[in-house]
Formats: sequence, C-alpha cells, structure tokens
Amino acid sequence: MSKTLLNLQSFRTIRWVELYQLCPLRPARIAFHRHLTAGRVGIQWSVSGAELSRRTRLRYLGGNSRVAERILAVEDELLLLEELRSCLESAGYEVYTASDGAAALSEYHHSQPNLVILDLLMPGVSGWEVCSQLRTFSTVPIIMLTGLRSNEDVIRGLHAGADDYVVKPIQCAVLLARVQAILRRAAMPTLAPGAQLRFGGGDLIIDPLERRVIAYGKRVDLTPKEYQLLHFMACNAGRVLSNATIFDHVWAYDTDTNPDCVKWYVWRVRAKIEQNPRDPRFILTERGIGYRFALT
Repeated sequence: MSKTLLNLQSFRTIRWVELYQLCPLRPARIAFHRHLTAGRVGIQWSVSGAELSRRTRLRYLGGNSRVAERILAVEDELLLLEELRSCLESAGYEVYTASDGAAALSEYHHSQPNLVILDLLMPGVSGWEVCSQLRTFSTVPIIMLTGLRSNEDVIRGLHAGADDYVVKPIQCAVLLARVQAILRRAAMPTLAPGAQLRFGGGDLIIDPLERRVIAYGKRVDLTPKEYQLLHFMACNAGRVLSNATIFDHVWAYDTDTNPDCVKWYVWRVRAKIEQNPRDPRFILTERGIGYRFALT
C-alpha cells in the first residue's frame, strides 16, 4: 500500500529532489512523478513497504528554494524537543537533536550545524558548559532557550558566548524570526568596511573603496554584477557557499533570473582573474554544493 508524502504546486522550477532517510527502514520503492500543466509543477512521492519516522525529511532545491541550513536543537524534555524539531522543519531547516550536553557536543562534530539552540538545565553536562566548550573552537551562533529568566542569568549567558537568550515558553513564529535574524547576520561579511582584500601573496587584490580588482599585476575590468559576485565570495573566503546562497546575496530578490545563472557568472569571473580558469586557484568548485573562495 502506498503512502502519499507530498503533492507540491506552483514551484517555478525544480531541478532535483532528494529523500533523506535518517533511520533504518525496510527496502522501499520510491516513485517520482512530475507533470507540467499551465506553468504548474506537481510532485508526488510514493513509498511502499516502509513506514517513515519523524527523522525522514524531504529537501527541495531549485526555483526559489534554498539549501537547508543545519540546526542543532538541544533539550532534555523530549516533548519540547519534538516541538522544536517540528517548528524548525516547518521552515525548511535541517534539524539535528540531542537530549543532553554530552550528546550535544558529539552531535555538533557530526553534523557541523549552522546554529545551535541550547537548553541550559540538563543532567550531566549543562548547557552552560556546552556553550563554553563550543566557544573554545567554534564561532557557531548559539541561542540559549531556557526557563531561567533572571537578569543575572541573561547576562551570564551572553557573557558565556551566546548570541541570543530566549526565555520559555516562546511561540514558533517568534523563534523562527530570531533564528532567521541570527543566520542572516552570520552570513554577512565581518571585514571592516573598505578593507582591501589580498589573496595569493598579492596576486589578487580587491579594493572595495575604488571597486578595483588587480590580478597578477594587471587591472581587471568587471561588470557591476561580476564585481559583486567576486567581492561577496572573497569576503567569505574559506566558506563553502551554495549557488542559492550566492544568488540570494548578489542578486537578492529583484530579478527574473534564477540560481542557475551563478555558474555562468563564476565562469566569466574565473576567465578574468585566473591564470588557468580550467584549474582555478581562487574560485574553487565544491561539487554538488557550490563554490569556495580559497584563503591562500
């Protein structure tokens, strides 16, 4: 007997769909159906011979959708933990969970989340200690979600390294707004305004004040959009950036194009700044994900 999981409508384009199964399942037959009528896209997954748990997720990439950011939710009350998961997954985030401090630290190294939502009062390793340990090696954004509401606790949490301190209970919509705000800030370049960017021992220089680019001693002429792309990637050197992330920051939402254009613009910029565009030194491809600007 088949179980219909989803029937989506009105996506502009859908390049691919993946079904992630994060729990042991019996072999399942998965059927994919796509039809186009009057500019509408319908998608239906059917799974036979298996029951899907809460940890089975669907991710959709393409059109207006984005690569899901990873969030680690840490909470020792299992009912609240499931509510957190449901809230975050409803907004398209990829959610990992832990119910105690030791498991949280282990899961962090496994999942490498973009954000941590952290309870404080847990058995064994407390949330305070988890935060302190994370701050010894990571700048991952942390939201403390706790029942402790005194001013002293708030001050202690922020001094410990938390980026936000939220008192329970909190509505899902409010939590999501805080999560989105923190992730948005985390994605912004942290360099001082106008700071000159130098890579490869000076082989590539980007001067934001004059919007000037010099590659191997020669001035490079870039279009405004090519410069925006290069500057954004350079400001985030060392980070893996998905096509959707690059598109959102460089093209924003006032455009009729889509993330597929990122590949074309990267090719154009490489042709202008790289000595060998087929073997790039600065803009590196992360297959299946996007690109990474080399720190060298």
